[in-house]
Amino acid sequence: MKTRDGFALIVALMLLAGGLAFVVPDGSDAVPDGKACDGVMIYEVAAKFGSSNEGFSLKNYGSSAIDLSGYYLMDGHSDGNSYKFTITSSILIDSNESVTFTKASASIWFGDNTRTIYTYADVGTKESKFNFDDSGDFLQLYDSTGQLKDTVVFGNGKIATSNGWSGMAIDLGYRGEAVKRVEATDTDTYFDWTSMTKDYTSNGFRDVPTFSNAKVTPFTFPECKGKPIFEAVMAAESSVYISIYMLTSDEMMSALATLA
Repeated sequence: MKTRDGFALIVALMLLAGGLAFVVPDGSDAVPDGKACDGVMIYEVAAKFGSSNEGFSLKNYGSSAIDLSGYYLMDGHSDGNSYKFTITSSILIDSNESVTFTKASASIWFGDNTRTIYTYADVGTKESKFNFDDSGDFLQLYDSTGQLKDTVVFGNGKIATSNGWSGMAIDLGYRGEAVKRVEATDTDTYFDWTSMTKDYTSNGFRDVPTFSNAKVTPFTFPECKGKPIFEAVMAAESSVYISIYMLTSDEMMSALATLA
């Protein structure tokens, strides 16, 4: 684990733009109250990856190891039907550990390279139509007793509020992106999530400056969608110093509110 005590961050957010003061607005854009993430929850969903590379990750936010055998996921399609994938193998997931499941590929970028990656066929059984629509879906996680543990809705996916989600879905962004949980608090809304890409940018850089006391990572908008800034802000444990012009990013509001 990185030591971040005393970490201070100066971030210019001019590219994230709109409102001179940091104010979380009233109404549907306000960051809702949530509860601390606990037990196994959905951690990543990669939908726009083609038929063999799509998948998802689960993370154990609890304090003790959990066996995933008997856990299952429901994938909701635009046709109004849901399709099931059940984990039938014994997979022990330690506290703060993540595992990744993919449709057919055992090597996929959105699963951290230190993480175990399983294909659906290797560890479970799935209905033939359990797959993610490029345009959007919802995904629900149930434990071995059938209790709903987590829900995520992305793209044009829709689900009844009573089923573990409220408000708008997460923007899927560009092809080749995934969505990732960034909050340790679960609000059952898009505030808990952000999009991510394999690299911060699809462009190359030459002559990146080097410094004796800092690491320089170039990135561009809109390819990175603010990912490097979100990661830096969420890494702070002591203080965050912001040089700001305007702010309208709901994700950044959520990150700052969480830290505060």
